[in-house]
Amino acid sequence: MTLASSSSAAALTHAELIVAVAFAALCTTYAVSSPFFGNPRQAAWILTTIVSLLMTAVSAPYVVAYLQGGVRNLVQRPELDVPLNRGFQAYLLADLIVGCLHYRSQITFLTGWLHHILYLGICEFVIRQRWTHIFALCAVMELPTFLLGLGTLFPRLRSYRLFAFSFFITRIVLHLILLYTYLLPANRPDGSLAPVLLLTAVFPLHALWFTKCVKGMRRRARERRLARKYHTSRWTRIRMRVGRWVSGRRPIRARSIRMARRMSDKLTRALPSKESMMELVGMA
Repeated sequence: MTLASSSSAAALTHAELIVAVAFAALCTTYAVSSPFFGNPRQAAWILTTIVSLLMTAVSAPYVVAYLQGGVRNLVQRPELDVPLNRGFQAYLLADLIVGCLHYRSQITFLTGWLHHILYLGICEFVIRQRWTHIFALCAVMELPTFLLGLGTLFPRLRSYRLFAFSFFITRIVLHLILLYTYLLPANRPDGSLAPVLLLTAVFPLHALWFTKCVKGMRRRARERRLARKYHTSRWTRIRMRVGRWVSGRRPIRARSIRMARRMSDKLTRALPSKESMMELVGMA
């Protein structure tokens, strides 16, 4: 066996070890956490929320390097970005396998099977091309996924506006900027257009999700307006009923006025006459 083949076997073993350890850790985490979330929809977001948080955190140094000097300032860090890619592969496998066993209804064809299988291939291709630092930079796009998962697991922390804003900034704006940047010949890694093709292939999925997000926000806003309108119209109906009741009781008010007039007439008759008063004061 040559030195090159032995090093390849060692690298393959190392890759398999990372995937196996990450897979076991994710499955254990789900087993421990799932009893606290009885809803299948919440259970389906346990692994996704954890992994999206880790990926966003690991992407931080790459984002800083990108902001400081663009894509040319990005360098590969095998001790960090390669485990990130392998760990993401382990998550994709774990989510499919655990999902089939525990939350099958939450795994759709588009966002489940197609998305996960597609990204398994993308991660493997990126690792073999040694472009893991590019993938690590793009991992910041998992920030809106973490926010959505956090709001699903803990509804009190849910913020649709924050999710929509982070999604637009990372998966739409940043995605388009990176696509244009790697389209320029000077920024192509090894002169390859593969990053551009991958970003182009993934963008429609992001655009579809963002469109659904906007439609959902508009639908919820419309429902809130209708609820406020119903609440207002309800109180309006109550006021109208009270008004009709008061209008129906008007004869009582008129009867009270007539009684007051009779009492006034009795008091007037009880007073002394004008002549008596003049005699009293000595003017008669």
